[in-house]
Amino acid sequence: MAQQAGRTSRQGVLRPQQVCARLEIQPYQLKFWETEFPQLGRLVGPKREYDARAVALAGRIRALLLDERLNLDEARARLGKAGPARSGAAPSRRGDETSAAPSSQGKDGDSSAHVRKLEQALAEARAALDEQARRHEKELEQFRTSLDAAKARLRTAEQEAAQSREALADARREIRSLRSRLGQADRRAAAIGRVAEEELDAVGEGVRALESDLAELLLAMSRRVRGSDGAGQPVRGRPAPEAPGAQTGAQPVSE
Repeated sequence: MAQQAGRTSRQGVLRPQQVCARLEIQPYQLKFWETEFPQLGRLVGPKREYDARAVALAGRIRALLLDERLNLDEARARLGKAGPARSGAAPSRRGDETSAAPSSQGKDGDSSAHVRKLEQALAEARAALDEQARRHEKELEQFRTSLDAAKARLRTAEQEAAQSREALADARREIRSLRSRLGQADRRAAAIGRVAEEELDAVGEGVRALESDLAELLLAMSRRVRGSDGAGQPVRGRPAPEAPGAQTGAQPVSE
């Protein structure tokens, strides 16, 4: 700040960036005002300089456009009614006033040059914006492609999940069917087992009955055989006893 103050007091003029810092505005705003208000500042070679009068005019324009929010036509009308803006301290020498107030022809030339520069800057800005827009469009296209691919993967995953759910449902139904058939088989096996046990019990009872009948039959036959032996039936292997009087031929005597 001290160097800027020294430079200002030594030269008596401000550069555009110094004016922007003092008025708290952006450089593009001051450059735009220079194209709309040709009396603002003066060209010294390729650079524009601001004396106290130009700085005061820039401050007045700032107040009209930014503080009071007037449009350009209203600001021009207000400046035309108020007359040219002047700083608090008048120039000490007439020569300074003469140098600070260029002719209208010089101002027109300066304005035309600055208009061309502004147009060039605007063209460069547009080119930069176009390049940035193309870059953003390319990035957006890549993002859309990635988004479409992600959506496709999501649809595939959803289809696979649906198929998996259907397969799981089929497997669960098959398990339930197998369990049902297994239960039926268990019940049938149990019924067959009961029938087999009943049949085995019946066969056992029949066998026992047959054994009992056979034992009784054998016992009866044994008794019959013994009874036959006691009644004079010849025993196998022995000669039958002769009847009394068989050798003499005499008839038995009846009593």
